[in-house]
Amino acid sequence: LRSGERIKCLPLVCILFTAVVWGFALYFFFQGLSTWQKTPAESREHNRDCILLSFFDDHDIWHFLSSIAMFGSFLVLLTMDDDLDTIQRDKIYVF
Repeated sequence: LRSGERIKCLPLVCILFTAVVWGFALYFFFQGLSTWQKTPAESREHNRDCILLSFFDDHDIWHFLSSIAMFGSFLVLLTMDDDLDTIQRDKIYVF
Protein backbone atom coordinates (compact mmCIF):
# COMPACT_ATOMS: atom_id res chain seq x y z
CA LEU A 1 0.00 0.00 0.00
CA ARG A 2 1.25 3.55 0.65
CA SER A 3 4.28 2.70 2.78
CA GLY A 4 5.26 -0.43 0.90
CA GLU A 5 2.99 -2.63 2.98
CA ARG A 6 1.40 -5.64 1.37
CA ILE A 7 -1.70 -7.61 2.16
CA LYS A 8 -0.75 -11.23 2.69
CA CYS A 9 -2.80 -14.18 1.50
CA LEU A 10 -4.51 -14.98 4.83
CA PRO A 11 -5.95 -11.48 5.37
CA LEU A 12 -7.11 -11.40 1.75
CA VAL A 13 -8.91 -14.73 2.16
CA CYS A 14 -10.44 -13.46 5.41
CA ILE A 15 -11.63 -10.28 3.70
CA LEU A 16 -13.29 -12.20 0.86
CA PHE A 17 -14.83 -14.81 3.17
CA THR A 18 -16.11 -12.14 5.55
CA ALA A 19 -17.61 -10.06 2.74
CA VAL A 20 -19.51 -13.08 1.41
CA VAL A 21 -20.80 -14.03 4.86
CA TRP A 22 -21.84 -10.41 5.54
CA GLY A 23 -23.77 -10.48 2.26
CA PHE A 24 -25.70 -13.58 3.28
CA ALA A 25 -26.25 -12.20 6.79
CA LEU A 26 -27.69 -8.97 5.38
CA TYR A 27 -29.98 -10.96 3.11
CA PHE A 28 -31.50 -12.73 6.12
CA PHE A 29 -31.54 -9.50 8.16
CA PHE A 30 -33.69 -7.70 5.60
CA GLN A 31 -36.31 -10.45 5.57
CA GLY A 32 -38.15 -8.34 8.18
CA LEU A 33 -39.26 -11.13 10.46
CA SER A 34 -39.13 -9.25 13.73
CA THR A 35 -40.04 -5.71 14.65
CA TRP A 36 -39.76 -3.64 17.79
CA GLN A 37 -42.82 -1.60 16.87
CA LYS A 38 -45.32 -4.37 17.54
CA THR A 39 -46.18 -6.41 20.57
CA PRO A 40 -44.57 -9.85 20.82
CA ALA A 41 -47.89 -11.48 19.94
CA GLU A 42 -48.27 -9.36 16.80
CA SER A 43 -44.65 -9.91 15.85
CA ARG A 44 -45.07 -13.68 16.18
CA GLU A 45 -47.65 -13.60 13.39
CA HIS A 46 -44.83 -12.79 10.94
CA ASN A 47 -42.87 -15.93 11.82
CA ARG A 48 -42.06 -18.22 8.93
CA ASP A 49 -41.48 -21.92 8.69
CA CYS A 50 -38.17 -23.25 9.93
CA ILE A 51 -35.77 -23.87 7.06
CA LEU A 52 -32.54 -25.08 8.67
CA LEU A 53 -32.78 -28.56 10.19
CA SER A 54 -36.53 -27.96 10.54
CA PHE A 55 -35.76 -25.97 13.68
CA PHE A 56 -34.17 -22.59 12.80
CA ASP A 57 -35.95 -19.82 10.91
CA ASP A 58 -34.52 -16.88 8.94
CA HIS A 59 -33.98 -14.77 12.06
CA ASP A 60 -31.92 -17.51 13.73
CA ILE A 61 -29.84 -17.95 10.58
CA TRP A 62 -29.21 -14.20 10.59
CA HIS A 63 -27.87 -14.50 14.15
CA PHE A 64 -25.55 -17.35 13.13
CA LEU A 65 -24.26 -15.62 10.00
CA SER A 66 -23.79 -12.22 11.60
CA SER A 67 -21.79 -13.72 14.46
CA ILE A 68 -19.54 -15.53 11.97
CA ALA A 69 -19.19 -12.33 9.95
CA MET A 70 -18.26 -10.29 13.03
CA PHE A 71 -15.66 -12.90 13.97
CA GLY A 72 -14.31 -12.69 10.42
CA SER A 73 -14.18 -8.90 10.61
CA PHE A 74 -12.11 -9.05 13.78
CA LEU A 75 -9.92 -11.72 12.20
CA VAL A 76 -9.25 -9.31 9.32
CA LEU A 77 -8.18 -6.63 11.80
CA LEU A 78 -5.98 -9.14 13.61
CA THR A 79 -4.17 -10.35 10.49
CA MET A 80 -4.06 -7.18 8.40
CA ASP A 81 -0.59 -6.08 9.52
CA ASP A 82 1.04 -9.52 9.52
CA ASP A 83 3.55 -8.33 6.92
CA LEU A 84 5.00 -5.97 9.55
CA ASP A 85 5.93 -8.76 11.99
CA THR A 86 9.59 -8.79 10.99
CA ILE A 87 10.04 -5.00 10.72
CA GLN A 88 11.38 -3.02 13.68
CA ARG A 89 8.91 -0.63 15.26
CA ASP A 90 10.92 2.50 14.53
CA LYS A 91 10.89 1.60 10.82
CA ILE A 92 7.07 1.46 10.60
CA TYR A 93 5.56 4.70 9.32
CA VAL A 94 2.28 5.16 11.14
CA PHE A 95 1.26 8.64 10.07
